Amino acid sequence: MANEFVDKIKEGATEAFDRAKEFGQKAADKAGQLGDAAKEKFEDVKENLSDNK
Repeated sequence: MANEFVDKIKEGATEAFDRAKEFGQKAADKAGQLGDAAKEKFEDVKENLSDNK
């Protein structure tokens, strides 16, 4: 009985860890996309400023 309880705890902890890992990966991917978009926008603004000189 105690072993079943421990097994359920381990199973739940493993599932929670896997979900957190997946969430972290999605967050990292989104941060990368936002960084790329910001860099692209910066380059556009820089180019427009250069053209206006």
